[in-house]
Amino acid sequence: MRILHWNDGYYPRIGGTETLVRDLCHVQQAAGHQVTVVGRALPGSPAEEVMDGIPVWRRPVLDEELIHQPGLLTRQIKACADYKQRFQPDIIHIHGCHMAGWLHLLSRSAAPCPAVLTLHAPLHLPAAVQRRVLEEVEILAAVSASMLASFAPQLKNRNGPSHVIHNGLALPLPPPAPPRDVTTALCLGRMVNEKGFDIALRALAQVPGVRLIMAGDGIELPHLQKLAADLGLDHRVDFRGWVHPTAVSDLIASSDVVLMPSRWEEPFGLVALQAAQVSRPIIASRIGGLPEIILHGTTGFLVPPEDPAAMAAALQSLCDHPESATHMGSHARSHAEQTFSIASCAAAYENLYTSASAGIRAS
Repeated sequence: MRILHWNDGYYPRIGGTETLVRDLCHVQQAAGHQVTVVGRALPGSPAEEVMDGIPVWRRPVLDEELIHQPGLLTRQIKACADYKQRFQPDIIHIHGCHMAGWLHLLSRSAAPCPAVLTLHAPLHLPAAVQRRVLEEVEILAAVSASMLASFAPQLKNRNGPSHVIHNGLALPLPPPAPPRDVTTALCLGRMVNEKGFDIALRALAQVPGVRLIMAGDGIELPHLQKLAADLGLDHRVDFRGWVHPTAVSDLIASSDVVLMPSRWEEPFGLVALQAAQVSRPIIASRIGGLPEIILHGTTGFLVPPEDPAAMAAALQSLCDHPESATHMGSHARSHAEQTFSIASCAAAYENLYTSASAGIRAS
C-alpha cells in the first residue's frame, strides 16, 4: 500500500503529532508499505529530503504567507496536486489542524483515493471550510473519545464513519529502575498557560523535600521563573529548557513522578504515555483525554484541574508511600505496553485504510 501522511509539520519540528506520525511511518514502512510525508515549509529546510529513511516533501509556501496572500493559493494547490500525482497514493492520511485537510480537498482530483482524517486537536480553519473538511473526508478518527465528543456538534451532517484510535509510541527499552524514594517531580512540555505549570509550582510549595524539573520552552517561561522565585522555590526548581525527543525517556527516568496540571482539554496527552512507558506514575488533571490514559489509583492520580492543593496531596501521598510510586509505575508501563503500543495503533489505522479503500471500490 502507498500511504501519504499529510501533517502541518514534520521532524525536525517537534510535537506530539509529529512524534506519532514519525513512529507510524517507521512501523508501516517495516511492514512493507511505501510511505511518504507532506508537511509545511520550514525556513532553511530543503523542499524534499529523506529523514530516517522516510521521504518528506515540504509544501513550498509558509502557511502564514498563504493566509495573508490569497494569490499564492493557486500555486500551492498545483504543487500539492503535482506531488500527489507523482506518488500515486492508495490512501491519504491527514493529521489534524490548520491547512492540511483544506489543501487536500482542493487538490483531491489529482489522486482519486480515500482519505482518513485524524483529529489530534481542535481545528483552526474558517467555520465553512472546517465543516466541509469534516463532512467530506471518507473516514474520521480521533485520538480520544474526549476529542471526538468535542466535535459532535460539527458532525451532525456527516455520513461517513467516525472512530477513536488512541495514539501509540514505540516502547523504550530496557525499562529503567523504579524510584526508591519520591524526591524529584517533572513537568515536560510547552511553557504555555494551557499546560498549567504554574499550578505545579504552587503544589510544589506545599510539599517540602521535593525538587521539580521543568523542561520545555515557551512564552510562559519568564512568568514561571518569576513565580518560582516569588514562592521561594529557586533552589528546588530546575528549568532545563527545550529537550530533544531522543532525550525525553532518559529525562523522565531521572524523575520519580510526572506532573501534568493541564487546564485545557488535552486531546490525548502524549507526555502521560511517555511517562507510563518509562514506569513512572503520573499526577494529572482530570480533563480531556488524560483519563483515557491514566488509571486513577492504579497508574497514577487524577486530580481536579486548577487545584494545586489536590495535586500537592497526591504528590505528598507518593512521598509518604514510595512503594506505591513503584507499583503504579510498574502498572503504568504494563498498561501502556498492552493498550498504547505503536504496533496496535498502526494495525488499527491499517484496518481503516482497508475499509476506506473497500468503500471507494464499492461505490
